[in-house]
Amino acid sequence: QEQVLFHLKAHIASQHRRLLYQVDCEALALQALGVPNALCFVQAMVHVHARALEGYLVWLENRAIPDRDRHGQEKLEGLLGQVGDMARQTWELWIEALLLRVTESLSEQGLHAPEFVAAVYHEVRWGADVDEVRLPNQPKFTLNYDHILSGVEALRRNGDPFKGGVNFDDVNDNGLEGRTSDQMEKTYREASSLWVLLDLLSNFQPVVVVKVWLFALAWYLYLGEDSRNGYLWYPTFCRANLLQYFTLGDCLWNAVMDFLIVFHAVFQWRGAAFGRYCMGANGRGVGGDVYNHRGRWLCRRMLTFIVASCSAVAVFTFMDPEDIDLNLTKEEISELYDGYSEERRKALSICVGVMLLRAFVFYGTT
Repeated sequence: QEQVLFHLKAHIASQHRRLLYQVDCEALALQALGVPNALCFVQAMVHVHARALEGYLVWLENRAIPDRDRHGQEKLEGLLGQVGDMARQTWELWIEALLLRVTESLSEQGLHAPEFVAAVYHEVRWGADVDEVRLPNQPKFTLNYDHILSGVEALRRNGDPFKGGVNFDDVNDNGLEGRTSDQMEKTYREASSLWVLLDLLSNFQPVVVVKVWLFALAWYLYLGEDSRNGYLWYPTFCRANLLQYFTLGDCLWNAVMDFLIVFHAVFQWRGAAFGRYCMGANGRGVGGDVYNHRGRWLCRRMLTFIVASCSAVAVFTFMDPEDIDLNLTKEEISELYDGYSEERRKALSICVGVMLLRAFVFYGTT
């Protein structure tokens, strides 16, 4: 017990000294800016408190299951400023900032999972002893050391994420849901084998798409050196074939990629959990922007998959490629003089329309 007390006092003394130094520096900065001396320390404490609790306030606003806290919005507004018409005292801000710093200090490597630390701080700040925004004159807080180190302990028990062990990403996700107990759940399955290549391609897919489009455009322009291939806005011969085959290949490639990426993501996020994070337990989004981004990500992927798949079907259905005979002369290319056939005009028009649609969807979803 003496060792635990000594350990706790050392952390408190260290964080107290650092916090006091920060407040003093902020007060000197405000004094240099012309703030009256009587207000320098008060304003400095407000600034330091806001900086110290910034991560926790974001967590409080965006955590995955806000319904567990019936006063969540009231607490957020109270911590940000006032409770009713009465401003909070400076010492209250000091205690909250110091309590968070001590919790972070005790969490050790748990700081690599800031949302988890925010969940632990929430458990301490709004415990059984103090559950109001305004602090009593002699506030008491209970620090559950088992909960503070539960993430690190889970890593110690099994730190191999490929064998069911958790990593800091999983600890972070548990913190977003307010879980601070010893039972840390695996929330994300790391890719292995060839799925790693899919992860790599999905990360750089927009860059690859742009480069492939630029390559195709350069090839299309290069073919203009041969007069048999028509003009920029009137492709014939090899140019007409390039436009059709490239459009079909681009649509098929992106449809397959989007399908595999969505399938892989559902596997990584454990199916049911992925759906819950996207739509919410009751069919509605939960957790604000922190988790709803998965729902938006899924919508973007499904949109691009549907557009690419339908476009591929349309291009394939109306394709009218030409059998290329490189021995033909310009005079033998009838389209240069007689115009397109109805089938060729329809095929090229669909290709141009599909590429414009793909570019518009790509711009809107990237």
